Amino acid sequence: MRSSRALSLLTATILSSPAALQAASITPIPILPGKAACTVAGVSGEGRVVAGTATDRNGLSGQAFRWTATDGATSLGLLPGGSTSVARAISRDGTTIVGEATSTAAAVIGGTEAFRHRDGVMTGLHTPIFMDQAFAVNADGSLVVDSNSSLRWTPAAGVEQNVVPYACYGVSDDGSVVVGRSSGFVAQRWTPAGGVVNLPVPGPGSSVANAVSGDGTVAVGNRNNIACYWNAGDGFVSIGTPGVISTALAVNHDGGVIVGRANIGTGGATVAFVWTPKGGMQNLATLLLSQGVDLSAWLYKGQPSLVEATGISADGRYVIGNGTKQGFLVDLQSAPALSALEQWRQAAFGSPGNSGAGADTADPDHDGLPNLLEYALGTSPTQAALTPPLSTRFTAGHLTLGFSRVADPALTYTVQAATSLAPPDWTPIWSSTGAANTAGPVEVSDPATPSGTPVRFLRLSVQY
Repeated sequence: MRSSRALSLLTATILSSPAALQAASITPIPILPGKAACTVAGVSGEGRVVAGTATDRNGLSGQAFRWTATDGATSLGLLPGGSTSVARAISRDGTTIVGEATSTAAAVIGGTEAFRHRDGVMTGLHTPIFMDQAFAVNADGSLVVDSNSSLRWTPAAGVEQNVVPYACYGVSDDGSVVVGRSSGFVAQRWTPAGGVVNLPVPGPGSSVANAVSGDGTVAVGNRNNIACYWNAGDGFVSIGTPGVISTALAVNHDGGVIVGRANIGTGGATVAFVWTPKGGMQNLATLLLSQGVDLSAWLYKGQPSLVEATGISADGRYVIGNGTKQGFLVDLQSAPALSALEQWRQAAFGSPGNSGAGADTADPDHDGLPNLLEYALGTSPTQAALTPPLSTRFTAGHLTLGFSRVADPALTYTVQAATSLAPPDWTPIWSSTGAANTAGPVEVSDPATPSGTPVRFLRLSVQY
């Protein structure tokens, strides 16, 4: 009998390449005269109106404001007898800003009074029940909810209690979904039909829903200090890294883009993030730098300091957030979230583009593996491999091919077999793509037996 022979080959097929990326932009939100800093908390649906608060250098003496590129930052004024105010949210149509302020009425209880600012007038919400803090508002400003007493306000009924979650942090556009948490720190969701229900959290621990998509289908927040989202189909899905503190603070209209803060910066620093199903969780500053955005004005101790992302426009184009001293508005229209492959190129070559040394077909370390295969096999594109990326052995009488796989659903791994290379007769015997692409070692056994096929060739093909 002839001895069995095996040959392992690698091929790479590039099905598509992302379009060249263009520069995004970042706009600082100006600080009101006489103040030392500002933070922003909400942005209108089209991304043109921002609500925020200007403070002194100690973060006190707050003054709520409204900002547009045309009018700049404009103070919202004060409630009667009050001296400070804080903006918490803005309606999607940009007409209504809510928050809390000191006032004559609030002085009686030694706290603050919720306000609703519309048409240039700030109105306290205290009839027939006193609301001390307004934290979220629906699209047209007709529903306001608070963050600690199960209160909601509507024009018809005024302030009502025990209708919504104990602490309310987000409202859908039409007001039919309110999210937040219970007094025991369990994420909750309210609808007219179902009332207040705890979201089904897997396992023990705390959870909170900080926001809800405009269409009401996706709630975002954190579970055990890990950013997550929830919807009826998937339940709770973590989007952060286990063991790394993170929380989701806002989500766009259809739930496809999530923003917040996470300890993923240099040395574990807290930074703003943007998450998409394609790109995963990305440091907002890193994303902007990859698009050529100048962040020199946002440096703190030598590092870009975009600390948190607190709001997002309905289409996901505009993101607002805060640096160490003032708020910002980012335009991501021309800066789509980087794919996992683009992030890999950025880390390895300093650019996410499929060109030059970082091109999928380039082989800068001259080890015979083009970059796409280096990426797919988890090897270095700049340091030649000392050992072959593929291995072969016999397992229970079958030729077995071994290799390492990365967790990128956009890749398709295919193992093919042939009995001849002249001409080749490659036949697929195994394939992996999508959610099946889990990271780690993979072994694929050829179903053919050596006795039946004395000469056998195997190869791994990777497509993107």
